Amino acid sequence: MQEAPSSLDDVGNQPLLEANAPSPSHRPIALLSLPNTGTDWFADMLLRQNPHLRYYREYFNPICNPVHENVLNRAFGCEMVDNYAMIAKAGGHHEKVYQQTWAKENYNFTKENYSGFKLNWFVTHFDCVVLYRRAELSLPGSRLPVKAWYDAMYCSLLRNRWTLEPDVRVLVDFAVEQADTIAKRLVAAFVIYYYKLLRDAHRHNVPILDYDRLMDLTQVDLASYLRGIPAVADADKLAYDICECRRPARKDFASLRADDFFARLTRLAGKCGGHCSVWNPCETSFEELVEAESSARLADSA
Repeated sequence: MQEAPSSLDDVGNQPLLEANAPSPSHRPIALLSLPNTGTDWFADMLLRQNPHLRYYREYFNPICNPVHENVLNRAFGCEMVDNYAMIAKAGGHHEKVYQQTWAKENYNFTKENYSGFKLNWFVTHFDCVVLYRRAELSLPGSRLPVKAWYDAMYCSLLRNRWTLEPDVRVLVDFAVEQADTIAKRLVAAFVIYYYKLLRDAHRHNVPILDYDRLMDLTQVDLASYLRGIPAVADADKLAYDICECRRPARKDFASLRADDFFARLTRLAGKCGGHCSVWNPCETSFEELVEAESSARLADSA
């Protein structure tokens, strides 16, 4: 059993492990990630230690918000056939939709799994935090809908392919040529959406929480890691609660038979400059990347 926290003074500060935490504010909070990455569990942990949170689960997801679905549908995406294109759509009427929906409500906390391409807008109104869980702990999903969610995300990339930023389009182009199975399409969507989300998070100094650390850190180190993160009012209680109930995720990623594809796509994402340690970025130009990947594909087919 972990020791229950008594006071902030008992833990002390561990700057080595602290995330890039913004200073406290009265802005609403958005937890951003991808489907099937532990966000429901982590949102529940946050709610336990902060009684001031007024939570709506996936407020901006049209399928989760029947009251405002017809308005949200104009700017935000989900897996519905008439709406999937909005998931990766650049720009849009986000501000107008926000004023007609969230701005008139009394919520101050949401978690969003389909807004990986929307962080640039979210930071204008929300204190954001990103939860990252690696593919080997997230795919394949134990529930059948997970496959449909990621397929909708992949199709949205194709629908918006020619309006995407150059680095994102390099990844999509690779996936279009190499993702010859449904499983590889799911993996491609996972990598590309996380690439965009992590890249933008670093650009805006949004804290990124690593799921592995939530599972592995000691209670003391975990409290230090979480202190100052948006929505965290009592880091010691949050760390205690996580340590008491955490169960490391286990997935049979090898069953997807996409290991080589995944390795090549993540390597390409790193070269494109994900600006996060999980992508191992470098300074290679997009042109060099495309040429290198084309040469590799030619060699593979020879």
